[in-house]
Amino acid sequence: MVIERMVFNLKYGMEEQSSGLWNRMFELMPQSTANMKVPVRIYHSLTGRTSRVCQDMHIKSINDHNPLMYYWVINPRIQELYREFSVLCDSSQREMYKIEHEVGTIKNFQGTITERHTFHLHFGHAKPSISIWKQLLDENASGNGPYLRMLTDIVGPNYILIVEASYANKSDCTLGRPFWKASKTLNDLHAQFMEHCGSAELEYFLVDYEN
Repeated sequence: MVIERMVFNLKYGMEEQSSGLWNRMFELMPQSTANMKVPVRIYHSLTGRTSRVCQDMHIKSINDHNPLMYYWVINPRIQELYREFSVLCDSSQREMYKIEHEVGTIKNFQGTITERHTFHLHFGHAKPSISIWKQLLDENASGNGPYLRMLTDIVGPNYILIVEASYANKSDCTLGRPFWKASKTLNDLHAQFMEHCGSAELEYFLVDYEN
């Protein structure tokens, strides 16, 4: 499975207007034929740049990318709202990732908190990093940890590995304390990974919509 991620960077002060437009688009999305075929998840950032809207489209492979699958192309009313939204943005970018591994029991992510760890690996260190994180995700699944998925880059800068922790309840998410601190086994596995990583970034998002 591949994630095609659109990141929209808003102009300063446009958060409220953007939210209003997306809420109206959410109401129309179930009427979009394309949206029903392609699972979509939409977030807004709680940290980092103020403010961003991120959209994940789940497709089977990179070959399934098709501009006509976007709901704002198919649905005329959403086209109008999207044009209004585009004026509120100063830039956007498209990213593509492969889902390497995923564990957890959350069925509907709407309203959940996503803790996103972006790791910039040393050149050539993808294979051992993925192996360690698969062990870490599986170990987490044996306890009461959050829903986790691991992504690796398909396009853009090389050797990017992303681990996303999803929390159904906001109270379960401790800002600044990563999930691998919950047990010695998880923390030891993360310690093995550290030698493969040059730097990392941490962001938090709220999932506004999932179909």
